[in-house]
Order: sequence, then structure tokens, then C-alpha cells
Amino acid sequence: MEIKELHEVLKGMLADVDTFCEKHGIRYSVYCGTLLGAVRHQGFIPWDDDLDLTMPLPDYYRFLAEFPAEMGDKYDLVTFRNDKYCRITWMQLTKKNTTFTTRSRIDLDTNWGIYVDIFPMIGVPEKNWQKRLQTFMIQTAKSMVRMEYLRHIHFQYAGWRKINLLAYCLPRSFRLWFADMVEKHFWLDPAAAAKMGTVDGAMFIEKYTHDQWREFIPAVFDGLEIKIPRKYDDLLTRMYGNYMQLPPPEMRKPHFAGDVLFSTDKDYRQMRKELNGETQNDTAR
Repeated sequence: MEIKELHEVLKGMLADVDTFCEKHGIRYSVYCGTLLGAVRHQGFIPWDDDLDLTMPLPDYYRFLAEFPAEMGDKYDLVTFRNDKYCRITWMQLTKKNTTFTTRSRIDLDTNWGIYVDIFPMIGVPEKNWQKRLQTFMIQTAKSMVRMEYLRHIHFQYAGWRKINLLAYCLPRSFRLWFADMVEKHFWLDPAAAAKMGTVDGAMFIEKYTHDQWREFIPAVFDGLEIKIPRKYDDLLTRMYGNYMQLPPPEMRKPHFAGDVLFSTDKDYRQMRKELNGETQNDTAR
């Protein structure tokens, strides 16, 4: 896989999101490694193979509801509600007629299109016991959602925390109900809280203040003009420490490595069929 080819697709996806959000007044920001790349590299981190965005919770829900009607011919929005083997509690924007996964995963019947992660930014309650409860419930919901995927790939759960072991034994209907309940009651509107955090792959904690996300400035991202938070230095220091320093060479690796399957014009389901056909033919011989 040529990572520059992947970057071009992701940049096109970012341009479409930016255009849609500007048109409909939906707030968003590049986030995590994408924000770091915008500041340190004026584009993608050269070895990075994904793109991260965040939206305040009300905007996140508007995007989820309104984007498919306008852009559904090009994209899918994947959540644990519409994809049985979805491994996340946030949403992914995937481009139709593309593939990005590994040979060892392609047989799993989930959406393997080229994707952008979109994380909801939610409010954090003031009292310490409420913060601890919110964190516990959000982490538990993540464990609940990913169990179908882990069960399918025969993940060895020895050594897991008890919460993961419990989730592994529960029926899918209960796990979906639980994740829905957590989203309804523990994903708080950030406008009603002093501090905020994002529901993503890390442990949920209060990370940010409103002041850090209030104002945005233009930035160039691989030739595309986007907006980033004016206080990006505060944010990136909070995330990465001395963020302008490059990591050592041995850490400059993409998330996907090894037997990568990648296509900018072939649907992952078609690629799966072709690969399985080749396997069957090889077996017959």
C-alpha cells in the first residue's frame, strides 16, 4: 500500500466533511494525530494511516442524522447500531467502494472501507463521584460493544479485567441496551459543563475547557484549508507533551501493518469474494 494514496482519499473525505459542516453550521475540529499533523507537518503525519475528527455532542447528532441524506451516495456512517461487528461506541465515516483492512480480518462481515473516526465531545459533571461513575459507565459500554467482534475472532480473554469477562458472557441484546442507556444518560451536552472530554479509544477523563475550543484559526492541511483551535498548543501539549519533537524512528509506524488489503476503487465485500474464490481454487488444486 502506498500511504500517500491513502492520504489523498482521506484528504478528499475531510474536504467533503468540511464542506458539509460549513454549509449546515455544524462545528467540528481535526483531532488527535490529525491535529498534530496539521501543526507539525502542515498535513498528515507521514506514517499515519487514519484521520480523526471531533464534534460537540449536539453537532455530532446533527451530523449523524443529516449527512446520509446529502452524502449517502459516497459514504456510510458506521455505528454499533447498524453494524453487528462494530468495535467502537463513536461513529466512523467510511467511503463506499473502498477497502482498508488486513487479510486476517477481511472475512469478518463488517465495514472495511477507508474510514474517518468521528468522536463526540461530551460534558463532564462537577462532582467527583459523578465523574467516576461517568467514566466507569462509558468504559463499560465500550467493553459491551466490542464483545461480538472479539468473540468472532476468538480473542483470548485471559487476564482481562473482570468487566470485560462479564461483558463476554452477556447476550448481545443486553449489551446493545446498555450502550444505548449509557449514551442517553452519560453523554452530557458539553455546553452545560465546565470541562469536556471525548468518547474515543482511550480511558474517558475530563481533558479540556471551553476556552480551548472556543476560537478557531485557518490552517493548511496538505493543500486543503481547514480550521484548527486557536489554542492548539494547549491541546497538543495536553495530548502529547513536547509534540514538536519527532518520535524515534522505530515508533514511526502506521496502525495497520503486515498483510494490508487496500483499494481506492474496490468494495471490501468484492475483495473478500475474490480472495475466498482464490482460496477455494487453491484448495481444489
